[in-house]
Amino acid sequence: MAGSPGDEIDLVYYASHTGDHKKLTENFRQSDQYICRGGPDEEFRSQFNWRAFRFVKVTGLSKPPKCSDATAELISTDLSRTSTFECSDPVLNRLHELVVHTHRCLTLGGIQVDCPHRERLGYGAEGLGSLGQALYNFDSAAFYSKWTRDFQDGQDPDTGMVDYTAPFRIHSGGGPAWSGTCILFPWHLYRFYGDERILAESYPTMRRWLGCLEAHCRDGLLQPYGLPKMSIWQFLGDWASPRRPDDTLPCSGHWTTERQNQVFNNLHYHLQLTTTARIAAILKKTDDARSCTDAALALRRRINEAYFDPQAATYTADEQQQTYLALPLLLDVVPDEHRARVRQNLLDDITQRRGGHLDFGVLGGVYTLAALTREGRSDLVYRMATNRTWPGWGNLVDQGATTLWEHWLPGDSSVHNSFLSIGEWFFSGLAGIQPDADAPGFRRIYLRPQPVPGLQWAKATFKSPCGVIVSRWRRESSELVFEFQIPPNTTAVVRLPTPNAEAVRENGRPVAEAGGVRLLQIGSGTADFQISSGNYRFSYHCIQQ
Repeated sequence: MAGSPGDEIDLVYYASHTGDHKKLTENFRQSDQYICRGGPDEEFRSQFNWRAFRFVKVTGLSKPPKCSDATAELISTDLSRTSTFECSDPVLNRLHELVVHTHRCLTLGGIQVDCPHRERLGYGAEGLGSLGQALYNFDSAAFYSKWTRDFQDGQDPDTGMVDYTAPFRIHSGGGPAWSGTCILFPWHLYRFYGDERILAESYPTMRRWLGCLEAHCRDGLLQPYGLPKMSIWQFLGDWASPRRPDDTLPCSGHWTTERQNQVFNNLHYHLQLTTTARIAAILKKTDDARSCTDAALALRRRINEAYFDPQAATYTADEQQQTYLALPLLLDVVPDEHRARVRQNLLDDITQRRGGHLDFGVLGGVYTLAALTREGRSDLVYRMATNRTWPGWGNLVDQGATTLWEHWLPGDSSVHNSFLSIGEWFFSGLAGIQPDADAPGFRRIYLRPQPVPGLQWAKATFKSPCGVIVSRWRRESSELVFEFQIPPNTTAVVRLPTPNAEAVRENGRPVAEAGGVRLLQIGSGTADFQISSGNYRFSYHCIQQ
């Protein structure tokens, strides 16, 4: 740009959900001022900060600038990509791109911030909400190990309290799940990378934190608590769920009921106990593993006594929401005799009550998608992901989103890590690539692809610590074809969605004659095979969908 000496050039940065420059949203006090020295080739580049924007309003120039006069550069932690994904649905492909780009926009300064403009804080819940996709999409071991240590460093040495954000000890909102990153970050890093050191380093923090939660229990259940100097936004649960018609607050995400928060937080306490029990067993701390297991069993009983309605088969007395059906199923908290009805309630809520729409917030998304994947219902996840009406990811795409938003409605931040959880499902659900915690670091691989009606093919690659894993499937005339690549020195358990194992062929041969393939079991609508390293092509006849 060119200006006369002393000319003041003002730059104000604006967000926009839809890309319409006439509907600019809050700029979050993002602005720069440049005073010209005078000359034909002056350049302004902020070296000590960053801005999050879609439009820049420039004033003070003597003539309108050309588009070529300005360049926007992405600032992000240098994390190498470890995966690829593509399928026959352009909406899913676009959504995958948005997940990856949003993550890049938010990985700043060695942590993942909730948003890069308004708060710039490393919230624990949002970190957990986006962790799964990050572990597939990027080499994340060092990144999340560092962030884990930030949460450890902020732990109160007297009470064991872990802050809701790290590394900045600021009084911001949250709840037990936010602080539970001190347990769940190390656990998932161990699953993906197989390094016990992060478990051993984190274990003292985990134990002190569980002691803090136990101190806030009454009659066997975790009770509401909060950090000092905070009057609101305490004991939060499934943050940023879709708004209800009678919500009066602006787009704040604080519209779950007190009961829903209590149900969610006690269930998440149960998750933290059972996870710590597994970690203690790996570290050969037998007594600790037993005590955590016993505490989880006692909490399970109290949750069902206090919250479960056996007649309605639900955990909330008010409007059923997917989070409070999916999370108990995922954690195996539901009494065995009622499991089928709770599962059916979840399926009915998605398909009938909500017409294929999602109904969850940040962490509810993680656990609902995980529960549906475990139940083999990726068809419902696909419907949620591509539904073009509110609320849903497809609706965000149709509204012109180039990054994922803070809430399901426009408002507040238009670049946020609230709903990145769908990015994990592309790999763990559609492609079916999953780690085995009993042989971590993908020394043993689960391959459980879930073809869904409406998709003709899907393909994913993932560079694991043991090598590149490939999972692809396609519909080929009247056949379903699955192709897998298994790296050296590993084994995989393949689950194909057919009960007829005898009809499955590997590279044109019956599986019984195929080298490196062994039938393990036949389940309800599935067949499991163990395979060794190498390349495989499974196929069988199916009804075209």
